[in-house]
Amino acid sequence: MTEWTGEDFPRKKFKIHNGLNTILQSYADCRRKIFGYQKHHDIDDSEATEDDLKAETVEYDTVDMEDVCCDGTAGISGLIFILLIDIAYVAYATVCNQLATEDDIRLLWLSVIVWLFILVKVYRRLARLGRRRGGCFAPFNSCQRAVNKGWKRFLYCCQAPWHACWARANGSEKSVRRKKRLTINIIVITLMLSFVLLCLIFFVILKDFRNLISISGMILLILLCVAISWNPGSINWQPPLVGLFIQLLFAVLTLQTRAGFLAFQFLGDRMAQFLENSLAGSNLLFADYDCFAFKVLPVLIFFSSFISVMFHLGIISILIDKPSIVVTKLMGTTGPETLNAIANMFVSM
Repeated sequence: MTEWTGEDFPRKKFKIHNGLNTILQSYADCRRKIFGYQKHHDIDDSEATEDDLKAETVEYDTVDMEDVCCDGTAGISGLIFILLIDIAYVAYATVCNQLATEDDIRLLWLSVIVWLFILVKVYRRLARLGRRRGGCFAPFNSCQRAVNKGWKRFLYCCQAPWHACWARANGSEKSVRRKKRLTINIIVITLMLSFVLLCLIFFVILKDFRNLISISGMILLILLCVAISWNPGSINWQPPLVGLFIQLLFAVLTLQTRAGFLAFQFLGDRMAQFLENSLAGSNLLFADYDCFAFKVLPVLIFFSSFISVMFHLGIISILIDKPSIVVTKLMGTTGPETLNAIANMFVSM
């Protein structure tokens, strides 16, 4: 699992209000003077002394990284045994049913994905053993280093034109880095605004102007939150705006493209079919009693047990940690809050 340190809970530096935040903070200051609200004076990094910073420093305990489940030669042997058993089962099912139904085909390609996942885990653990012990496992570690080196070289080749454009830029390294960040932000914001305007024009305004009512509802909620805030000048607009853009993007993919609609419909049907497997156990235990508790509790127990097994095998950490890294860079949030949001999507039951 993820290893948390004090760097994952940063003490955010004081930022000077500018642009829209300046206007919003002026509005909040006027409200504060009218209602006599006493502002809580935090010590800013620019004004605090060394003693103040030491007094406010919070020591965060480092959470040790959890040991990999069944690591070592015994764990690798167990994974290989599971792989062979699954291959034998799928081969037997294929020979008996001859891929006659859609469920048989689905079983085959889902099993192939599971096999690839197990092979990757076996390879990574062999490489880890090669790094720790050496010996006969050393070639796996060397192969992993070669793959990582090739991947870094590929990324460098992809980024070479971008770095070449800034090679002739004047100024210090810090100013060039600031210009790069500003250029990237301008390009991203321009693309996002263009996409939003095109979607509003072609999918909303030209079809039915009344569809803008839902957008007005979201804008009203944001304005209401800003109106009752005492520090609107400190609002970081990146998470809410990028979050709304991602919702719009998924809405377009789901409702306006056939491929996106079929993909999400397929995922929804498979999830519903997966949860329906709990009905077999509930029918065996409770017979035909159509009670709310008998309908709901078996699903919760079945899903919770499945999540516990997946967590023990380390699969949940992959499904949660990897997307949280992307979302952290995309929305500008910290690691813990992003990890919590991603985890709620998978294990919120």
